[in-house]
Amino acid sequence: MGELMYYVVSIRQLGGIELYRGHPVREQTWTVPKLTPAKMYRIKVRTRNKGTEHIGYGGGVGMPATKDVGTLPSGSFEPSKPNMEYLAPSWIRVSWSQPEGLLGKVEMYRVLVKHLGIVIRTEQLLPNQTSITLTGLDAGVKYDIYVQAKIASNNQGEGGGLGPEVLVTETPGPCKSRNGYF
Repeated sequence: MGELMYYVVSIRQLGGIELYRGHPVREQTWTVPKLTPAKMYRIKVRTRNKGTEHIGYGGGVGMPATKDVGTLPSGSFEPSKPNMEYLAPSWIRVSWSQPEGLLGKVEMYRVLVKHLGIVIRTEQLLPNQTSITLTGLDAGVKYDIYVQAKIASNNQGEGGGLGPEVLVTETPGPCKSRNGYF
């Protein structure tokens, strides 16, 4: 068996390339650089042992401990390019784009309608839906409209979650447009 010299680490992206092969690590922990967020990796760790010279046996490399792990999603969790247009006195179309720079997947979107800071309506949308027409709003009432993305966790149930609420806009309250709306 012999005395521990260091650990030998190999890391492969599942379904992809091997990033590290036989990398020597002297400590029991190692922060691995250059991993992609929201991906799965197979990590193999072996011990590299010194030989016991006084008995005549060599050291060598131990049996591998193998574990599949996933990196956490990262990047911006905020929906981008929020927009709103008035369609009728009590109808508003809200739209947005997916979070820019997100390394992960959107699980769903939430649209929140607030009045005086209190949520009075919540709509949940599928990840491919980036707009909604809100109907039944009272004309002449000031609303704050927010959109929020829920980011899926990695394959091990870690990371992700609800991103911050992004203010799309606030409705102007009582006023009259050239079409007579709102």
